[in-house]
Amino acid sequence: FDYQYEYFVDVVNGTIIYKKLYKISCFEAHTEEIEQEPKPSKDDCTLFMGEPANNPEIVNTYYYGNQKIETHYEQKQIFQLKSNRTKNIVMVMDSLTKDKPGGQIVTSTNNKFLCYPLISGIKDVFISGEKSMEFYSAKLKRNSYDNKSSPLYIYFQPFQHDGTIHQNASWDTRIKYLSYGFINGKPLASNDIIGHEFTHGIIDSYCPSIKYFGETGAINEGIADIMGLAIEKFA
Repeated sequence: FDYQYEYFVDVVNGTIIYKKLYKISCFEAHTEEIEQEPKPSKDDCTLFMGEPANNPEIVNTYYYGNQKIETHYEQKQIFQLKSNRTKNIVMVMDSLTKDKPGGQIVTSTNNKFLCYPLISGIKDVFISGEKSMEFYSAKLKRNSYDNKSSPLYIYFQPFQHDGTIHQNASWDTRIKYLSYGFINGKPLASNDIIGHEFTHGIIDSYCPSIKYFGETGAINEGIADIMGLAIEKFA
């Protein structure tokens, strides 16, 4: 056996965001993850701990600067990165520690969600999910991807299960959730990308018999592109 670290580095300031340690077998075609170490700044996590929190709150995002978000207050000054309403809920999940669709909802003690680096894009993706929901509700009278007001689960997934960087955003047609990763160190969490993937969920719900290949696959992608751009303009 041999051991190897894989690092995930913030391209803006060079800091290490995540580190994974793998045990590599020379005799088997796989690697075994034996350690995964998120490294948020302790100062960021505790900066507002114990102080009164605002809801809605102004938060700093990677793509859109300062934005107002309203999240769900759980208890004991714990906020969840989840829409503060009962229908058409957006929930941002952290799948770093468990296989999807497991994981845990992103939480914060201060409603600023500073324990996650800005480059993680978790606040951007929450806002993008909210804008996708709002667009379809306001413009097309559709409630969530299935028109049944089901929650939209968005998974923060910087790594694939084999340990490689997740360089995509996608909609899972089987379990019905959205996940996003990174390209060139940037989170795939913008309004147009999340709107694109959310539209795939709507197409899959409305026309599940459409096959994702050939001409029908191209039409599926084309519609998702158009609606993703429309959501970006709407936002």
